[in-house]
Amino acid sequence: MVMAWGRESAGTDAPGLISSAAPPPSLLPRRRLTESFSREEQWPSTVAAVRGGGVDSSSVDPCHKPIDTISLHPSTFFPDLKPCQTLKDLSQVHAKFIKTGHIRDPLAAAELLRFSAFYHRNLRYARHIFDQMDPPNYFSWNTIIRALSESDDQNDDDPFQALVIFRLMLVDELVEPNRFTFPSVLKACAQMGRVEEGKQVHGMVVKIGLEDDEFVLSNLVRMYVMRGAMEYAHVLFNLNKVNVKRKTQMGGTVLWNVMVDGFVRNRDFRLARELFDEMPQRSVVSWNSMISGYAHNGLFKEAIELFKDMQMGDTRPNYVTLVSVLPVISRLGTFVR
Repeated sequence: MVMAWGRESAGTDAPGLISSAAPPPSLLPRRRLTESFSREEQWPSTVAAVRGGGVDSSSVDPCHKPIDTISLHPSTFFPDLKPCQTLKDLSQVHAKFIKTGHIRDPLAAAELLRFSAFYHRNLRYARHIFDQMDPPNYFSWNTIIRALSESDDQNDDDPFQALVIFRLMLVDELVEPNRFTFPSVLKACAQMGRVEEGKQVHGMVVKIGLEDDEFVLSNLVRMYVMRGAMEYAHVLFNLNKVNVKRKTQMGGTVLWNVMVDGFVRNRDFRLARELFDEMPQRSVVSWNSMISGYAHNGLFKEAIELFKDMQMGDTRPNYVTLVSVLPVISRLGTFVR
């Protein structure tokens, strides 16, 4: 089992979890994986992706009939999964997949893993499915790492296991981490306070050439911010500031929001406000970060003034805004029109 190996070989205090751990021989890949299906990347033309990777189309279509692959979601081919309301239902479908041989289809196994990890939130069962894959595809690696890094359990074991599985992915010569892998790994590093491992991941991001990817970059900055390493976050932000300013899509706004939130977390409201005022585009998250930061730190007048500015602009307050500002209004006895 990966979980048992992870604790015995690396340990929670091991400084070189990502760079020095090695997997047990039983978990090493047994054949080359050329299929590179990923939910985020290739929902359209799903079966085409599987076929393009050298997977026999008969494993997807038991009747060996041509399939229209335009805009098809993977669950379209496995309708048995949709009605699953309980883990018992899912285990029955799992058993059916094993009996019919569908479990050998990378697409079917990946969908089974996704349902277990995100719809039923049963990570133990998801790990069981993942450990039986031969071999896991890109989507499956990313799914289990993301599920573990986003676990609601209040302990370090799940984020630790996310890093352990990431290490297994690195030594697997058949797959490489991509832009959907690193955000989850960085989140696990942040949750465990492993800044050194986070720096190693940062190096991998640069080596692979994803340092300009907004999705990866914003999560890299967030990792440094969450651990209070604002100097690293600031350097990264400044290096990409010019490029981000040119962008109007939400991706650019996210990076600015992460930095504003970081300064608020560190109670540096001067720098937070300077950056907020400089933002080329603000979302409701931008306003909420500043307003809630002011409110939670006793800067009630500043919170009210900023809320007034928000009302005069194009961004509408949401539930989070009101939860932050209403207690302030009550305390100051101020009615904001």
